[in-house]
Amino acid sequence: MINQANFITVKPNARLIIGDETYITRATISCLGEIEIGKNCILGEGMKIFDHNHQYAKEPFSVSKIDFNIGKVKIGNNTWTGANVTILKDVTIGDNVILGAGCIIHKDVPSNSIIINKQDQHRISL
Repeated sequence: MINQANFITVKPNARLIIGDETYITRATISCLGEIEIGKNCILGEGMKIFDHNHQYAKEPFSVSKIDFNIGKVKIGNNTWTGANVTILKDVTIGDNVILGAGCIIHKDVPSNSIIINKQDQHRISL
């Protein structure tokens, strides 16, 4: 089920594959190459998936508006993403994974994992 208010772009010759019983709400999915989302997933509000990034040159520095490095994203079955998770290109996420709110996923995540955005909190007495 793809709920309301999603922004999904699939360019010509790209492939977006979404498994059965997967729920997506208020996400941005930008597919220039291939994005595969497994079955029985819950993709939380504000989630973003990008299978590409802009090309750039160092000398002289410039960022291309139209040329991209295109990769692939694969999300396994039974994955739950909290709010505002970002998944970047060339990442594989295994089955039975929880990605905590606010995580930026730029490396592979093995099956049966929980990834959190650790923040140390300090209490200051007044």
